Amino acid sequence: MAKADEIDYIKKVAQVEAFSTDDFMDYLARKPFSDERCGEYLMDIAQVMRLLPAPPAKLLDVGVGSGWTSELFASRGYEVLGLDISPDMIELANRRARDGLSFQVCDYEAGTVPTGFDVAVIYDSLHHADDEFKVVKNIFAALNDGGILVTVEPGAGHSTTEDSIAVMKKYGTTEKDMPWSLQQKLMQRAGFGSVGQYLRLTQMPLTEISSTDGSLEQVRHAISLAYETSTGLTSIAVAKKITEFVEPPDAQSERSKALLDLSEALKRNLDPRPAIALPAFDPQAFDAAMTAQLSAIERSAAVLHRRFEQLDQRVAGIDKQQGLTIEAVAVEQREGLHHVLSTLNQVRGEFDELKEAMRVMSGTEITELKAALWQLRSVDSIEIKDSIKAFRIEIAINLTRKFRMLAGGIAAIALGVAVMLAVGFHWI
Repeated sequence: MAKADEIDYIKKVAQVEAFSTDDFMDYLARKPFSDERCGEYLMDIAQVMRLLPAPPAKLLDVGVGSGWTSELFASRGYEVLGLDISPDMIELANRRARDGLSFQVCDYEAGTVPTGFDVAVIYDSLHHADDEFKVVKNIFAALNDGGILVTVEPGAGHSTTEDSIAVMKKYGTTEKDMPWSLQQKLMQRAGFGSVGQYLRLTQMPLTEISSTDGSLEQVRHAISLAYETSTGLTSIAVAKKITEFVEPPDAQSERSKALLDLSEALKRNLDPRPAIALPAFDPQAFDAAMTAQLSAIERSAAVLHRRFEQLDQRVAGIDKQQGLTIEAVAVEQREGLHHVLSTLNQVRGEFDELKEAMRVMSGTEITELKAALWQLRSVDSIEIKDSIKAFRIEIAINLTRKFRMLAGGIAAIALGVAVMLAVGFHWI
């Protein structure tokens, strides 16, 4: 956002929309409850709170507008300082001020940012900065060692949406794409020792799940969100300030083994349980192992078919009233089977496409990808999320952007296969 328009944002919007400044300020003062997206806003902040260290802690809230996010954090027990470049916004925010909650006019992009904070949050404001790296660098300096930065920002394609174009034209704002891949580079360049990515749960449609159809539809939404997030959809980033990195004592230094070493180190750090003994990677067995997972779903479907045949025989052998009830159950189960098979066919198709894409990669890239996937298929279902997270971090560090996007798709498909296996065997 241009600095002049950012500073005078309230007056600019009121002028363009032809309503009184007092009315607009009243709307901002009652935010988030005055906004039709209130549910999404509160859900975002609830997710952010789950990623923060527990209070008491000193929290720096950056780009606060009218201060509603700061007020929620203070109500949780954090000692909060909210920053915004607009004096009008800070005037509004000060209406919420109390012990443990204060606000300050600050150009956190170019000016001096107060220091000594345990946590910093940027909610939907980094993409307005002229120089987003300066913002991240200043926040890094404001955090204590071990401090956490959490951002919630729009992803790839945000700047070219119809709404963004209209906002830029009307209000003079800057609307940038701010995908996790860009934030990761900014945060690492600023000095953050670790950067992680989380799904933004407000982006997942909620489905009524009392029926088999609804449950499978919700699973499909979850898989779709995981895949789209890996390819640039809006997400939540969490960075930690670590000034001294201590290499795990058993980590090997050979460059050729860095990918697999990182996976094991991450598993040890993320999960206190003993590491699982993984089988040696066999490139020739890779395709057979993945095909076997898909074949297991087909075997599950065959067993279900046999059960339906037995159910039909039972329906035919009892009186009509009871038969209607049992037949209704059989119909519902058949519909569930249909969805499982449809998902299976979709996964098979995507798997074949990815295998075709892999043929154009270099031999080194293929070996690293298959080795990482071999580890992924070797862990149990309880650890599947940590494994996917570790796998995606490996790819981000070791491979190209194009290869990262492909790997994210494979990770999502692997998760889909695991879910379908769990669903199929549960029914059996």
